[in-house]
Amino acid sequence: MGTVLYAIRDRAGGIKPGQSILIQSGAGGVGQAAIKLCQYWGAKVFVSTSERKRKYLKDLYGLEYITDSRNPKTFYQDVMKWTNNEGVDFVLNALAGDGITYGLKCLKKGGRFIEIGKKNIIINTPLGLKSLMNNINFCSAHIDLLDVDKLSSLMNESFELINTGKITPIPVTQIPIKKYLTAFFNLASGNNVGKTCIIMDDEYEPSCKPVNLVKESKSYIITGAFGGVGLRVALWLQLRGAKNIVLTTSGNAAKRDKNPIVEGLRSKGVNVTVRQCDVSDINAVRKLFQETTPQVGGIFHLANKFAPGLIPRTSLEQFHVAYNPKARGALNLHLVSKDYPVDMFVLFSSVLDLLGNKGQAAYGAANSFLGSLVELRRSQG
Repeated sequence: MGTVLYAIRDRAGGIKPGQSILIQSGAGGVGQAAIKLCQYWGAKVFVSTSERKRKYLKDLYGLEYITDSRNPKTFYQDVMKWTNNEGVDFVLNALAGDGITYGLKCLKKGGRFIEIGKKNIIINTPLGLKSLMNNINFCSAHIDLLDVDKLSSLMNESFELINTGKITPIPVTQIPIKKYLTAFFNLASGNNVGKTCIIMDDEYEPSCKPVNLVKESKSYIITGAFGGVGLRVALWLQLRGAKNIVLTTSGNAAKRDKNPIVEGLRSKGVNVTVRQCDVSDINAVRKLFQETTPQVGGIFHLANKFAPGLIPRTSLEQFHVAYNPKARGALNLHLVSKDYPVDMFVLFSSVLDLLGNKGQAAYGAANSFLGSLVELRRSQG
């Protein structure tokens, strides 16, 4: 619901009663939320979906205009036929490939195309500017990039629409966690409608009972502790009984020592030590472990360095600026910690390992290295 509010109202300026919209992939969760909201706003709704889901949407929403989402030429021809070759005012798109090209053709002059998919953006698919000749407005809407306040506002507004009965919730398929593979196969098949949620049913019992590995008698090292997440990890450790926490930084340790969260932890009886340490230097890591008392019981590696640069313009030295703190640092921690009875070895990676990002090849490679290192440690027991 929040995605649709942000996409159509906030990004595209809102839809007026009587205006028309083509909602691509209308049987999905976002698609059905868009149908509900656009009908509430008084818009004329056109929907594309797969053949087997047409009856479902027609029966549930009383839709008259439903076309084929898997055949771009077909949905273009249908839309132009239904609108007497004028086109629609809006297209809400999540289709890839030719779906974008033909979706743009479905717009009337001055129409607005809203892209909520990511595939073509990630692979940098070219977009012919000729498609914008008719004063077309092209925008993207990705709520994962919004700040917390905006997300909270959209969520509260969505709840308000549902609680006041203006909008009903979209259908949700609940699958017990024991059948999680069924849920993923169903999503991958493209046969799902609405949202699919994995639930923790009453019969579920985890094969491994939760155990608190945090011990008062051990020390816990957090590298890159002052980047934002590290101090939250320190608070998490304190809540679970940690009494000795070592926070490392590549910057000024004396300045970091006065951090309000550090002082707050100390006020709760935690022995907090702030150390300057270059974790990409194995000798510095050895010294850190040797000088830490009580003995190290856990490691949380968050050290990183953002140094963006395109590969053709990046020297090997520049590559290592971003790569070494995370990847070399993790390797050094792995090698040194083998001589210590650590109960926890936690590496914080990034979604860039999967998605990548322009100018951040070194950072992405470093995150990929973390995944391989974890597999190695597990294989070694």
